[in-house]
Amino acid sequence: MSVKDRSIDVVMGSQERVFTVQFWAHEVYVAHGGTSQLAAVAESIRLWLSGTQLERLNAACPFVEFDPWSEAYERGEGIEFRWQDYLTNPHQERQLTALHSFIAAAIHQPRLRALYPFTSMGTLGFRPTVHYTYSEGPRVRPIGDDRYLVLGPEQQEVGIADAAGSVELALTVLDAIAEQ
Repeated sequence: MSVKDRSIDVVMGSQERVFTVQFWAHEVYVAHGGTSQLAAVAESIRLWLSGTQLERLNAACPFVEFDPWSEAYERGEGIEFRWQDYLTNPHQERQLTALHSFIAAAIHQPRLRALYPFTSMGTLGFRPTVHYTYSEGPRVRPIGDDRYLVLGPEQQEVGIADAAGSVELALTVLDAIAEQ
């Protein structure tokens, strides 16, 4: 079910009475929840599709859960939130620890900082928006000792360097893409 830029997926449990709900904004997953109460599901749908913000939705329907990134996304600050989250790495995620020197250098480069950073299979990638799109932007893979392999479109190797050098290599990938 969807209205304008918001949509909801509802799935009913097969073994027990439970309704699992996913809330989407601009095709971005922002919240979820589960309850056995159909009236609560209906109310959450009404509120979400009428434009209610996440915090108010949760207050009215406590079964709805979301995280700080979702709130930042709702405020239009999803890219900045992700950069800060990756820089501080509050959950000590291994792939982010290995990428830390690169992220610490890249966060000061406005052209990279304007892009949404994401990780996939231990590699840091960039796309122009928080919305999922197939992106041919630079990819950065840690190879140890604060050195990084920078990949371009179609995963071709661009070079290996330290953090500062890898930022420069990533910018050359952006330049090459812009020229196409």
